[in-house]
Amino acid sequence: MQQRLIFLALGNPGNEYIKSRHNAGWLMLDWLLEKWSDPTIPLVWKNERKINGLVTKIQVGNREIVAIKPQTFMNRSGEAAKAALQWYNNWDPEKPDDNVPNLIVLHDDLDLELGKYKLKFGSGPKDHNGINSVRQNLGTDQFWYVRLGIDNRQGMRNIPSEVYVLQQMNAEEINQLQQLSDQLATEIEYLV
Repeated sequence: MQQRLIFLALGNPGNEYIKSRHNAGWLMLDWLLEKWSDPTIPLVWKNERKINGLVTKIQVGNREIVAIKPQTFMNRSGEAAKAALQWYNNWDPEKPDDNVPNLIVLHDDLDLELGKYKLKFGSGPKDHNGINSVRQNLGTDQFWYVRLGIDNRQGMRNIPSEVYVLQQMNAEEINQLQQLSDQLATEIEYLV
């Protein structure tokens, strides 16, 4: 029987956010898919209205990966998570912990330094609007969190966090984040 995994990358739609720190999840998802995909088959993102997200699918071994970039903006990411689980995994909201382990949420984390990450089950940041939305909409926190460090302030905390996460990363910061993708790809394949 084929296992279907849902990778939900948190971020904000729109060109002004493409390389923002808040979109670290979207960037990492692109790099992971690049590593796992057949290079001869181009990835095609489709706008799925029933989920309110961009969706692409790839096959990795006996697993189908459904990759989603919600178009709901960060604070409403949980709506896309709920719709995706119901549509792709026949998830029952009355039994919230069933099939949720097949959900992997990639997101920025201001509590971690740039260049660090944590892959945890059932344990994510306490103060993240996108993650809070996912937890509220699913009624559970029992899914995988890929926490991507974005803090590069090096002790200078005079920029409010809500401003800092929406700022664009420079090329060096993006490169530092991308360097995590090899190790993360291997760790995810091993754990899930």
